Amino acid sequence: MSYILVFVAMAGLLFALSFIVKRRFGVLVLALLAGSLLASLWTETLTPLVASTGIVTVRPPLSSIVALTVTLAPAFVLFLGGPAAHGKHERLIGSLIFALVATMLSFHWLNDALVIDGAGQVLHDFLSQYQALILTGGVVAAIVDVLMTHTVRHQGKTGH
Repeated sequence: MSYILVFVAMAGLLFALSFIVKRRFGVLVLALLAGSLLASLWTETLTPLVASTGIVTVRPPLSSIVALTVTLAPAFVLFLGGPAAHGKHERLIGSLIFALVATMLSFHWLNDALVIDGAGQVLHDFLSQYQALILTGGVVAAIVDVLMTHTVRHQGKTGH
């Protein structure tokens, strides 16, 4: 049960943060993808550096904490600025997609950090089976959202 609670709490917190900051989800999801790539490239290098500062954890492993931080950091930076989502419906759907993609990109690190109990095993197996499909759908939706973001084009002095 604790696996389910942590998973749902993380998704709920990410959903709430995304909804409150009123940002379009497309840019945030692309930032999550960048963070996930950076985490896969740098977690092994950064973990000993973080450990050398005196931070020691057994459960969850320090590498999981570092990877989660690196994965989520670019999106959290973009919470401070970027295109805004105005409609409540748009914000709800965007926040849901953001939270789902964020938790799915953090899935491996969460699994390393948590003990998967009986009821949690059912959720884990379901998410493992559909992770690629969920992430693909989220990325496609993010790209469509970015394409739909209207940008103001300023005309030059010549009027072209």
